[in-house]
Amino acid sequence: MSVNYFLIKTEDLDAGLIAAWRSIQAREPCFESPYFCPEFTQAVGSVRDDVRVVVIENDAGRRASSRTSARPGGAAARSAARSPTTTA
Repeated sequence: MSVNYFLIKTEDLDAGLIAAWRSIQAREPCFESPYFCPEFTQAVGSVRDDVRVVVIENDAGRRASSRTSARPGGAAARSAARSPTTTA
């Protein structure tokens, strides 16, 4: 099975990707926080130009995944909103 990863801007989230995102949230209790909702990501993306969403595509279709923030200066992508269990 082939897997592809895409980084997209928050304004490029369409209804299908948002539905896939909500499906992941419904299945995975660790993503039930409002900070993991598409609307929160879109709100952050509206005031920051470095927020991206990782979209994973495989034979089963496309799925929106976690949001990232590409830091200036070539630093590695980091989560735009950290989970409470993640340390800085």
